[in-house]
Amino acid sequence: MRPFRPLRIGEDEDTEVLIKGESSSDFESFHLFSSKIDVNKAGILVFGSKSGENDALYLYDIPEREILHKYYFDNLVAILSPSWSPDGKKIVFTGLNFSGYSDLYIFDTESEELLQITDDFYDDIEPSWSPDGNFIVFSSDRTEFGDRWAYNIFLINVNTGEISYVTYGKHKDVAPTFSPDGKYIAFTSDRDLKLNIYVAEIDLQRRPLKYHRMTNFANASFDPEWTPDGGMVFGVYENQRFQIRYMDKFMQKKENYPPIAVTPINKRSTSWEFANLEAKDELDRRIVKRGQYEKLNARTEVQPHLEAPIGKGQKVGEVVIELDGEVITRQPLIALEEVPEGGIWRTVVDTVLMWLE
Repeated sequence: MRPFRPLRIGEDEDTEVLIKGESSSDFESFHLFSSKIDVNKAGILVFGSKSGENDALYLYDIPEREILHKYYFDNLVAILSPSWSPDGKKIVFTGLNFSGYSDLYIFDTESEELLQITDDFYDDIEPSWSPDGNFIVFSSDRTEFGDRWAYNIFLINVNTGEISYVTYGKHKDVAPTFSPDGKYIAFTSDRDLKLNIYVAEIDLQRRPLKYHRMTNFANASFDPEWTPDGGMVFGVYENQRFQIRYMDKFMQKKENYPPIAVTPINKRSTSWEFANLEAKDELDRRIVKRGQYEKLNARTEVQPHLEAPIGKGQKVGEVVIELDGEVITRQPLIALEEVPEGGIWRTVVDTVLMWLE
């Protein structure tokens, strides 16, 4: 077994497969395009994988090359993007329940207790801890633009449950992650009509001061991850293939791009505590009287121009229930299985069809 140590960028080493997916009932699917993995300082890898009917949360000891623990949780169908706390004892992840709701959960590996920290009909995804362990940054459609397929970046205070905006607007901001010094939050955004890496510069109260676009790829750059010394590792799709890129001294390059002003947040879009999110309960109280069921009308609203790959658990639209022309509830439309990216010819055909639309 090779010694466990970090590899330097450019070091000539062969890669090694630690765990092979789709080779056993334990690892049926790693949700490649919809979930992340994480490793703590002790070298324990955490990831979610389909195992039987539902997902399991796995802890894998990299130095010893062995599975340490496998956890199932009642009512959770999918476990996505787990992230270690700075002390390496807790894990935050997105859990998809049987009702189709994606909420945030914290799992304590010492007490083996599971805490649900958001509980609503919003799509809360890709959580990550702040360096001090007091905040969790995540992406969600709980913005007022969410009904138009927008996702913004939010912070939740682990101690109080208060939720506040980091980004705001009609665009898709995802994959947020704190810098090692806690001064910046990197994320992926399509605000310039293509995916690039952006950074939010925040003050001591965790309020955004300004934004910087840090990459300018013609196709896509995504999923930023900081290195301990302030470098950045991220994915790129270029020349019809996926690549992993690295930029050292990442924030020194912000001078190459003009700062972007913070968009003023609408007065009704202030922060709130998750205990006060009662929208789900309000929907549950909308009682349909006996004899009215035949008047119910259900329709689906699918996100326009869906592009593969689509991950299991990804929200692709909504199911709208109406009574006498009045909308009484909206429920998320969730992909139950992954939809892989098509071949080159399929991509060309789909692109032409989108143009014709």
